[in-house]
Amino acid sequence: MRKFILLVVALFFSLGVNAQKFESVLESAKKGEAKAQHKVGLYYLYGDGVAVDKKMAFEWFLKSAEQGNSDAQYRLSQCYLSGIGVDIDKKKAFEWVEKSANQKNVDAQCVFGYYYSGGIGVEVNDEKAFEWYMKAAKQGSADAQHMLGYCYSKGNGVNLDNDKAFKWHLKSAKGGNEKSQCVIGTYYFSGEIVDADKVKAFEWYLKSAEQGDVDAQFLVGNCYFGGLGVDEDKKTGAEWYLKSANQGNASAQFSLANCYDEGDGVVKDLHKAFELYIKSAQQGYEKAQCSLGYCYYYGVGVEVDKSKAFEWHLKSAEQGNIVAQSNVARCYYYGYGVDKDENLAFEWFLRAAKQGDSQSQFEVAYCYANGIGVDVDKEESFNWYFKSSEQGDMQAQYWLGICYYNGDGVDEDKVGAFWCFMESAEQGYSIAQYMLGDCYYKGIGVDKDKNLAFEWFLKSAEQGESKAQGSLFDYYSFSTEVDNSKKSSFKWYLKAAQLGNADAQCMVGKYYNLENWVDEDKDEAFKWIERSASQKNTEAECLLGVYYLKGTGVAVDKEKAIELLLLSANQGNAQSQCLLGFCYNAGLGVKVDNAIAFEWFLRAAEQGEAQAQYEVGVCYYEGKGVEVDKVKSFEWFLRAAEQGDAQSQGLVSYKYRYGEGVAVDDKKSFEWCLKAAKQGDAYSQRNLGISYFNGYVVRVNKDKAFKWLSAAAEQGDVESQEFIAENY
Repeated sequence: MRKFILLVVALFFSLGVNAQKFESVLESAKKGEAKAQHKVGLYYLYGDGVAVDKKMAFEWFLKSAEQGNSDAQYRLSQCYLSGIGVDIDKKKAFEWVEKSANQKNVDAQCVFGYYYSGGIGVEVNDEKAFEWYMKAAKQGSADAQHMLGYCYSKGNGVNLDNDKAFKWHLKSAKGGNEKSQCVIGTYYFSGEIVDADKVKAFEWYLKSAEQGDVDAQFLVGNCYFGGLGVDEDKKTGAEWYLKSANQGNASAQFSLANCYDEGDGVVKDLHKAFELYIKSAQQGYEKAQCSLGYCYYYGVGVEVDKSKAFEWHLKSAEQGNIVAQSNVARCYYYGYGVDKDENLAFEWFLRAAKQGDSQSQFEVAYCYANGIGVDVDKEESFNWYFKSSEQGDMQAQYWLGICYYNGDGVDEDKVGAFWCFMESAEQGYSIAQYMLGDCYYKGIGVDKDKNLAFEWFLKSAEQGESKAQGSLFDYYSFSTEVDNSKKSSFKWYLKAAQLGNADAQCMVGKYYNLENWVDEDKDEAFKWIERSASQKNTEAECLLGVYYLKGTGVAVDKEKAIELLLLSANQGNAQSQCLLGFCYNAGLGVKVDNAIAFEWFLRAAEQGEAQAQYEVGVCYYEGKGVEVDKVKSFEWFLRAAEQGDAQSQGLVSYKYRYGEGVAVDDKKSFEWCLKAAKQGDAYSQRNLGISYFNGYVVRVNKDKAFKWLSAAAEQGDVESQEFIAENY
């Protein structure tokens, strides 16, 4: 309390002393003393010993100025420039500062340079501005020295000369000018004019910042954050950002917002981050506008608002921010916060792409390839994929490989495709890893190398690429170059199936039902086949139809079976077409109709289904659903036989022997009989044995006869058993 009383007494005494001073000076001023008149003007301007009165300040400055006092003339010019106690009049401001400057008033000389630089009360004249800055600078004005440095650095009113720019800024900086101190810091930081020296840069930034320079405060914050010329200290860095931000520096506001966003140097606070992004964005800072768009889009520190997100991204994009341009493009493409417009999406992707944004270059290429917002142009697509891939975009590298692989927009080049896949794969792009594995596996654009194929399939599969998982399954199953582990191979199909790959789901179902690679589980088999069928996999639809016919993992439902077989058959699945033939022949789930059965057998047979070719042969032979035609019957049996169908091979042998639908040919009859016998056809084994026993077409050979008759007999062929009993 005592200290407070003493402070009040001291203040009262000080005011009393100042009032006495004012009265004393006023007396002199009234007597016409120019210096006193100038002082009285200052007292009124700042309220020193008297109440502030700007009009009275102006009047006293005018009296003093008219007597030729250069300081008063300078002050009077400021009054006219800023409207202090008088209406703004830039022409009169110019006239009075000129008078002061001509009297070698150093402050006026420097300001007179400003007037010429800015065209205040006079036309812009950089040469005259430079002249007046030089005059003031030679008198030691740090501000003028700063402006001389600026003129030399920009070539304003004088030839550009970076060395002289540095020289004058250094003089100004040493004279205490905070702006030049900041500039000198930047010279040392960039190393463009002097050798780079981050420590000296920091020292000059700090001197400037401590004088309150807003830009320097921001740069000091950067130095602390990046450990540039000073030990890294994010907390101190954030404090300097705060000082600069509080003075309205948009860059500092943005950087401080990032601090709060990430919790760097401050306690994480998304709401504060959002508020700072707004302050910076409202000043037009494009990075902050982009970040503000992000906040509104994802609800960071504010409720989600896609429309506002688009608005802020657009403001940033229009200033050339490539991230914002890319985001605006996506908003138009997907209709986020704005009506969907593929044409505008393409235009914004193109803007960002032309600025070198690799992701946008990829998007432009994709648009050209697929006609999104622009006409399809494969060559342009290739060109943009190429630009993006040169910057290392792994997606672009992959698609560039596809262009070379298929000859899209460029001559086909499998070697070029291989190297593009390699670049993308080495960055971890899973589909490129799969394609690279495929190239090694098949020898496309590179020598075959099953080991490298396996390695790349494995890398891709481990990232969840279903195609690679399927290929890895096949590789485990059939390769002799890796551990042929049934569990290892099956797991890759299972992974692919779990990721939704329809082919893999079908295979998993088949192995649960048909193979010994996993424990048999009819319920699991049905589940996976059903999942695959739901994705329109025709093989799975066929198998599911069979499950419903047989009651495998589900109750028998013949109508459902026919429905599924029809779905598959109408999509061209030959097995389903053949099965439908059996169903119509036997009346399974449908009424017996041999004509329709024949149609389905024929459709499957024409696709090369051997069983169906055999059945078509039977239909022509027996006249089931079609007129008897022994020639066509033979032709279809022959097609099936040529595909290795043992039953058909036996029948072809029979027809060559007896001339049914074809001319008799004992030699061909024997050859087809031998083929069928080797595949285990008991009828053909018996006939082959009898041929060797009797010397039909071949020399008699009782041992071979016995061998083939025994093979047939072991399969239960009664005639063979009786023949052996009678003759051996």
